[in-house]
Amino acid sequence: MASWWDPPYLTGAERAAPALVEAGLQPSTDGERVSDALYARVAEHYGPKALATLVFTIGRVNSFTAVALVAEPVSGRSFTDRGSETGRAGSGAPAGGRPARAP
Repeated sequence: MASWWDPPYLTGAERAAPALVEAGLQPSTDGERVSDALYARVAEHYGPKALATLVFTIGRVNSFTAVALVAEPVSGRSFTDRGSETGRAGSGAPAGGRPARAP
């Protein structure tokens, strides 16, 4: 949702959640991703249980990024199917991403 801050009809809660997602997932040069001010703003709109659910949901969804980086999934193929028919262009790796490990 590249322009979540633009629509004027979003509620405060609907703006706070993507702000938390964006802050939590973007690298930060000063080491702090989610400021105390942002956390307080989000907490104004979500109770403790809902805030915890939101935080864990952000983490759970983001875990798929790590899976994709490691497993390099290809649509329509199982993670366990690492055939060697084509591989990724120029990578020298078998289809499915990574070269097979030696036993």
